[in-house]
Amino acid sequence: MTEEKYDFQRAKKENLELADRMLRWISFPISKLIIRYTSITPNQITLFSFLLSLAGGFFFLQGEYKDLVTGGILIFLRQIFDQVDGEVARIKGLGSTFGKWFDGITGYLSVELIIFSLAIGIGTPLAYLVGGVAALAYPLQYLFVYFYKLEVVNSSEPITIGKGNKFNFLRQIYGSALFYVLVPLFAFMNKPLWALLFFAVVGNLFWMGTLAVQYLALRRNIQP
Repeated sequence: MTEEKYDFQRAKKENLELADRMLRWISFPISKLIIRYTSITPNQITLFSFLLSLAGGFFFLQGEYKDLVTGGILIFLRQIFDQVDGEVARIKGLGSTFGKWFDGITGYLSVELIIFSLAIGIGTPLAYLVGGVAALAYPLQYLFVYFYKLEVVNSSEPITIGKGNKFNFLRQIYGSALFYVLVPLFAFMNKPLWALLFFAVVGNLFWMGTLAVQYLALRRNIQP
């Protein structure tokens, strides 16, 4: 089909988090090329992005600088194509429940895979410890967020406390896109342990902050 049959502005109107919007200038041209010239489906793109994660993890396991650089490039591309699958799905009207599930599951697995691959590639007791703490942060973040939304307040609206919520701004700049930018950056610097340290500290502070925001929001709502 020709480009005129698709609404390419649809994906651009999506309310993305800040870190994801920063990569759109790379992902969107790729999405347009795929839509114009191929019949590749969003789920096939999701699978390809997951394979990039597996390949990146394999190189991280080697632990050498050239392998860190190669792994960093691969997982950065993984994040780009993770955005491409959603853009193609929205523009072509191919979004599905299965696609959303497949994209989410492969995304969660990729983060844990990369963290453990980095730790094993470094191969020190400190790296194993910090990697384990970093890996713990991501499931806790999603557990506490979705438990609160589904079981406590039954709402998908962002948590706010009064006006100008600073926590909401932090949420906008922190996410999977930031992970797939900072890990390659530290890999290029030959500082893979720094990547683990960053997400061990920031990732766990994030879920702690999430609990604090939830508590304050609930306290505000129960005041007479």
